Amino acid sequence: MPTPPPPHLPATAAHVRRHHTPHNAADGDDGDGSVPVGEGHVVRRVVPSDNNCLFHALGSCLGDKAATPEWMRGVVCDAILRYPQTYTEAVLGMPVAEYCEWIGKSTSWGGGIELAIFSSELRLEICSIDIQTGRADRFGEGKHARRVILFYSGVHYDYAAFTYDRASPQDFDLTVFDTDESGDEKLAAACELADKMRQKHEFTDTANFALRCNDCSMLLRGEKEAQQHLLDTLHVNYSEV
Repeated sequence: MPTPPPPHLPATAAHVRRHHTPHNAADGDDGDGSVPVGEGHVVRRVVPSDNNCLFHALGSCLGDKAATPEWMRGVVCDAILRYPQTYTEAVLGMPVAEYCEWIGKSTSWGGGIELAIFSSELRLEICSIDIQTGRADRFGEGKHARRVILFYSGVHYDYAAFTYDRASPQDFDLTVFDTDESGDEKLAAACELADKMRQKHEFTDTANFALRCNDCSMLLRGEKEAQQHLLDTLHVNYSEV
């Protein structure tokens, strides 16, 4: 049975809409955007900022064209309904039916709840590295033989890939790693790459950024106020000011 996400990855983060502008690493390497490991490099691959970044990032790691954001949102809803004792209103932050309706919309962002579900449903360890803090949240740690690695900026997900040649097309990337010593070396390299991103301030401080509720125009400061506003009003649409 899936386990709930840790409290430091609240569902509310997914409700914040932001026009994210990634660094100029369309090929995963901006001159300092890679870390050597073994015979190749770990790089960041950037996905579109269209409210589906988590789904794009994970789908790209899987390399399965059938893993569309629409399909993945359906997987989330099915799991929530199958495990009502795990995904309660307290965990979801709103009634179950309302959350399923919300996450089914293409404008809604995924977060820790979705990563916990995908780890269980896909039998895959999903490691999400927080760029701001360097913390690596490992969903399904110790339970699965395969791993994918995501980078989280506070408002956007990208993914890690291993390439033998940074000039090679992304079709030659390796994006699913074994959870063995070799895989751990690539995870360590991804954490080092996240450190480089942090030094360039390639993250958003969600505790202090300015938000506007798109449902009532109230101005808010940080995710904590947004979460309380959500609980008070059930308003779920926010934009960064």
